[in-house]
Amino acid sequence: MTIPKFLTSSVNPEQLGLTVKAALVAIVPVVLVITGLTHINLGQQELTEIIDGIVSLVVTGTALLSAVMGFIGVMRKIGVRLGWIKSNV
Repeated sequence: MTIPKFLTSSVNPEQLGLTVKAALVAIVPVVLVITGLTHINLGQQELTEIIDGIVSLVVTGTALLSAVMGFIGVMRKIGVRLGWIKSNV
């Protein structure tokens, strides 16, 4: 499968770029919020709070992971452009 050039990694053009991976990871919390998993009402307060805590942790974790991956991807692209990082191209 050929990856379009604008989606490829600046370090290894045979792989997806880290910025693209970050965008894909960022979709997870959006899907969780849209599906309404944070408003599950099981009738038992404790179970609902546990589920809300798990969902909140997943949303926060994936959002943080996405931000870190995006930042690293952008910094790596800048490093390649400025010659600080050698590209495999």
